[in-house]
Amino acid sequence: MTPIQLRLHYLVQALLEKRGRVRMPVVKPRQIRSTTYFNAMEFKLSQDIPGFKTLILTHRAKITTEVFENLKRYHEQMEPELQQEATQKNDYKLAWKNLSEITTGTAGTDSGRGFPCMILQPSEIGRYRDRHVRDIQEGAMQAHASAEEGSMLIPESTSGGEGNYFHEIAKSGYRNPSSSWFTAFFAWYEEPDYRWDPPKNWVPDSEEVRIMNSINADLAKSGRSLRVGLDQMYWRHMKLHDELRGNLTAFQREYPGTFEEAFSSVEGKLIDSVVMINALNSKTPINAFDTKILGVDPAGQGDRTAIVKRQGFVIPKHWVHNRMDDVTLANIVKKIIDEDRIDYCFIDMGYGHGTYNILRSLGYGHMVIGVYFGGSPNNKQLYFNKRAEMAGRFQDWMEEGPDGMGGTARIPDDEEFVRDIRLVPDLEYCGQSQKFKLATKEDIKDLLGKSPDIFDATILTFTEENLRPRNVIWTPNSGGTFEQQQSMLSTENTFRTWDTQGNPQQKQFDPRYYGFGQ
Repeated sequence: MTPIQLRLHYLVQALLEKRGRVRMPVVKPRQIRSTTYFNAMEFKLSQDIPGFKTLILTHRAKITTEVFENLKRYHEQMEPELQQEATQKNDYKLAWKNLSEITTGTAGTDSGRGFPCMILQPSEIGRYRDRHVRDIQEGAMQAHASAEEGSMLIPESTSGGEGNYFHEIAKSGYRNPSSSWFTAFFAWYEEPDYRWDPPKNWVPDSEEVRIMNSINADLAKSGRSLRVGLDQMYWRHMKLHDELRGNLTAFQREYPGTFEEAFSSVEGKLIDSVVMINALNSKTPINAFDTKILGVDPAGQGDRTAIVKRQGFVIPKHWVHNRMDDVTLANIVKKIIDEDRIDYCFIDMGYGHGTYNILRSLGYGHMVIGVYFGGSPNNKQLYFNKRAEMAGRFQDWMEEGPDGMGGTARIPDDEEFVRDIRLVPDLEYCGQSQKFKLATKEDIKDLLGKSPDIFDATILTFTEENLRPRNVIWTPNSGGTFEQQQSMLSTENTFRTWDTQGNPQQKQFDPRYYGFGQ
C-alpha cells in the first residue's frame, strides 16, 4: 500500500471506532490511487460480511467499466478456498452466494434509487453536473443506510471549484469536530510518484524556492517527517509549465498543496480550464469515416461570421469573416461543402435565413438545416432551449477522456477560437423551470467584448447526435454486424445532379447513402 492508502485505511478505522460510521469527503490531487484502496476495502467487506451491499458511482461510463473490471479481477485472482461463490459477474454488478453485492454505475444514468447499501462511494463527485448530484441526492443517498452502524458515505474527488455540493460538504468537515462530516485532504507532494530527477543545470526560481521552504516549514510544525525535495519541485515545474501551459489556477485545483488551493478558483465556466488545455494538447487523429459537420453562425449587426467544421472528436478547421452578405456567405459555405465533402450543415437562423434559402435553391436542401437557438430541445426535461442543449453536448464532448478532464477532443490551438469558448459561463439551473439554461448571447457579449460567434458556430455542430456520414454505406460483415465502406458515389454527384443548363437539382438516392438504412 502507498503512504496515502495507509492513511486512508487508518482514518476509516478511526472513524468507525469513534463515530460508528464513516462520512468522509476525500479532497485529493489526481491519480493517488485512493479509489483503488476503497474498491479493495469494499470487495473484502463483501467477502467477509454476508448481505453487505456497496454502490460505486463514477462520472464517466469508461471509468465505471474500469472499476467494474478491477473488481472482477479481485474476485478471479483470489485463492479458490477463500473465494465466495459468485452468482453474478455482469451488467456492472458483482453478487455472491452470501448475498453480498457490489454495484457500479455512472452519474446521470444510474441514480441508485431503491438500492439499500452500506457503502456509497460517489467517485469524482466534484466533477458531477449539478443535475447529476441532485439525482443522486434524491436517489442513492436516500437509499443509503446512513443511520446504521458501520455504514460509509465516501465522496472522493479532485476539486471541481467552489460552490458545488462537494465543496460544501468538504468545507463543512474540514477541521470541524462538530460536523457530521470528516474531511480528509491530501496534498500533491504526499504522492510518492510525483517526483522527477531534475537535470544537472536545473535551478528552481525564487517562487519555487519559497513554496518548497513554506511546505517544509508547515510539515515540520505539524510534526510530520515528510519533506519536499528538488525532485518533487522539478515535477511540479514540468507539470505546471509543460502540461498546463503555466496555468497556476489549473495546477492548484488539480494538484493542490493546501485545502484552500483545491477550491481557490470560482471559474463558473462552461469549459474548465484544464479541459481546455487538454483539448489544445490532444493528439487525437481524424477518423476519415467520422461524420463531417459544419456549423455556420452568420453575422448580425457588427458581429463576425463564424464557420466551424467538426469531424468526430476533432475540430480541424474554422473560418472567421468580419464582413459578409448572404450571397457571399452562401458561396463560401457551398465551396466548403463541396471541397470537404460535408455531410451536414447547420445554420443559425437568427441572421441566416438568406444564406439558408440560397443554399436550398442551389440543391443543398437535404443537408443544410436551419436551427433556431430559442427552439425546443430534444431533451425537454433537461434543457430550457436548443442553445442550452447544444452547449451541454459540447461540454460533454470536451470532457471526454481520462478522469472526465478531456484529452480526447481536439480543438484548434488558436487564440481567437480559445477566447470565444473560454469565457462562456456554465449552464445555470433555473429553479422555476427546473431546466438548465445558457447565458444569453448579449450577456456573453458583455464578458467577451464581442459576440461569441465562434462558440455559437461550434455548438451548432452538436445540433443533433449520432449522425451517420452520407457518403458511407453500411454493409454486413462475416460476424453479422455492420461495417463502414466508402461509397462509390462519394463525390458531389452523391447529393446533386444538374439539368441541361448546368443548374443543380436535388436528387434522391437509396437511403443507405444518407446513413438512414442498413
